[in-house]
Amino acid sequence: MNTLSINIGGGVKQKQKQSWIRNLCNEFKVSVLGMQEMKMLQLDLFIVRSFWGNSTFDVATLSARGRSGGLLTVWDPSCFHKNQVLSFNNILIVDGHLSGNSSPCYIMNVYAPQERVAKRQLWSFISSFMSSHPENYMVFGDFNSVRSASERHGSTFCSLSAMDFNHFISSCGLNDYPLGGRAYTRYSKLCDSRAMLDRFLISDGLMDTFPDLNGRVLPNLWSDHCPIILINDHLDYGPSPFKLFASWFNMSGFDEVVKDAWVNPELLGMCMGKNPFVVFKDKLKFVKAELKKWQHTMRQQQGIEKRNIMVLIEEIDEEIANGGITLFYLLAG
Repeated sequence: MNTLSINIGGGVKQKQKQSWIRNLCNEFKVSVLGMQEMKMLQLDLFIVRSFWGNSTFDVATLSARGRSGGLLTVWDPSCFHKNQVLSFNNILIVDGHLSGNSSPCYIMNVYAPQERVAKRQLWSFISSFMSSHPENYMVFGDFNSVRSASERHGSTFCSLSAMDFNHFISSCGLNDYPLGGRAYTRYSKLCDSRAMLDRFLISDGLMDTFPDLNGRVLPNLWSDHCPIILINDHLDYGPSPFKLFASWFNMSGFDEVVKDAWVNPELLGMCMGKNPFVVFKDKLKFVKAELKKWQHTMRQQQGIEKRNIMVLIEEIDEEIANGGITLFYLLAG
């Protein structure tokens, strides 16, 4: 059950954010999407679909209060079956079970408050809920807390708040799943402060169900928070279907591939004397095969260009994380 979590920071109608999250959902075959700080006063299914990428989903939401907060959880109903949705201050809970597994499972989407007292109240509520419902749990989101001084840079570290958070995690029997990729998940606008605020907390039972999980922090392209993802590496989704995208019509070489395939001399020779409908079918089949080859070549070229850009972004992020440069330096350059 691949799960993606991101504090989107509002702006849910921005096409760039919608495309960004939608592409991540497609790339990583996401089954559960959790978003924090949606800042939506009411559910808009069109916006949800723009983030998710298709119309096959179930959804739960906790509306924003004023101009802040708001939680959204979206999932593939073929992977997770909902029994009920519970919403409280700063937390959205989906009670259900995994496909092929009758054991109850709770998905908790969290956007913790800033104040220590309010956070302690939230930790206490979650602890009490889990004690009353001893089942499998996946808890994720923006906890607005760090576990140690090493998880915060450029801002004040509160040891008491960290102690509260650590006690909450251990008392609930949750596992703070390690995330690769980056040391921090939230960066200030000037990149002079950063912190590890987003994470996945997994119960032992769910860890046993998915022993091959792999957690990563992804680049923060359109938010001050990085998306975090938990992937089950051994899931097999089968072969990818052949698709024809409208964007291909504007790409170099597309027209030539189709024309050359349609009048290919070898194909025409094989079709001599056949039923016209069979000839038409064989031509389409040959065009499909040639387009797959062309698509593979174009994807490799685009992948090289994308990797070069991502390497540059990673180098800049690493310099920022090490304190070598700030946004002021980049703008000045």
